[in-house]
Amino acid sequence: MFNRKKLILITIAGILISLNAMAIDPATPVTPDASQEAVALLRLMYSTSGKYMLTGQHNYPNIRDTNSRFALKYIGKQPAVFSTDFGFAADGDTDSYLARPDIVDEVIRQHK
Repeated sequence: MFNRKKLILITIAGILISLNAMAIDPATPVTPDASQEAVALLRLMYSTSGKYMLTGQHNYPNIRDTNSRFALKYIGKQPAVFSTDFGFAADGDTDSYLARPDIVDEVIRQHK
């Protein structure tokens, strides 16, 4: 009899916890003072979940958006996320710190 009561209580507790979790808006940021842009991005991510696949493409600093353009040409769709490094390597490397001004220009261009 004791085990049955315990099982019933655990089941009821599980149901209550599940109902409580469903009542919480999943698109509410954990940061209390999140910017409007952050909230909008989070809502976008939740609204696309299970419906779409967002992909990104990394581009080395010295090639600007070459890899993203390659993806667009061969896949037929623009990657949703543009990625690059800020450049920390020595001159002559694909990740050279000397490319930083170009990196900033390219990221601004991608944003527009």
